Amino acid sequence: MQLGAFSVSLAVEDIAASRASYEKLGFEVIGGELRAELERRGIAARGNAGDCDSGAPHFTLTDPDGNPPLVDQHV
Repeated sequence: MQLGAFSVSLAVEDIAASRASYEKLGFEVIGGELRAELERRGIAARGNAGDCDSGAPHFTLTDPDGNPPLVDQHV
């Protein structure tokens, strides 16, 4: 089944169990650690972009107007 690119945000108790469950449904992880690439380019980022026990890894940036866009990864 081809659905195209999309994301789903869920609050879960056990991220490993949830990931395994969705992988059984055919979902797969794509992409990688965007924050590391941005920091290599000299762009400062704040937040939890690594593996974490609760919630999705995420970070924020600050654009030229002071807006704090949130970038998060759903696994």
